[in-house]
Amino acid sequence: LSNSLNKSVQVIIAIYEKESILINAKILSKLTESPLIFLGYSLTDRSIQNMLSGLTEASCWDISEIAARIGVVKYDKDNMDIDETIKKMNNTNLFYTSIKTDNYIELYKKLIK
Repeated sequence: LSNSLNKSVQVIIAIYEKESILINAKILSKLTESPLIFLGYSLTDRSIQNMLSGLTEASCWDISEIAARIGVVKYDKDNMDIDETIKKMNNTNLFYTSIKTDNYIELYKKLIK
């Protein structure tokens, strides 16, 4: 059973890796229209790291342009401001905007604009 489960997991990972190129291309094309905001995800998630690394490799934007298009929202208890900082993802050339807040209503209003 353990061996068959391991093979199933390997097949799923292989399918994802094959399809991730198409997924990244679609996301990259959408970034020209709208920003990509991660809400409730961590940059320590391997799938997120792989996707963002693929976007970085395929992107022709400079640091400030890509950072303005990718945001990662972090909960910051009792912080009613919306603090934005450009950061670099570890071991990559990916820059993103780190957003810290406890004021999600204002954040949603800002994102709608």
